[in-house]
Amino acid sequence: PSPWPTALRELIRYVRPPRVRRWVRDGYGWIQPRFSPIARAALPPHLTAEYLEMTRAAIDFNRPGIPVVASLPSVHIA
Repeated sequence: PSPWPTALRELIRYVRPPRVRRWVRDGYGWIQPRFSPIARAALPPHLTAEYLEMTRAAIDFNRPGIPVVASLPSVHIA
């Protein structure tokens, strides 16, 4: 996961002039892998489970009896 907002990465294409855009893109490419291990932007597993349970409970409240399909979360840590 990236410590930077997705909008930051997506808005790089709108930076003008092209020379500055290349500089910004290169800077983002350099800083992103260095900050990812430090920032730990992923939610802790217990919070992920809590949010998924709240979502399931809300769906069950609004549509009782509707089947819910789930999968186990990834164990990969970037």
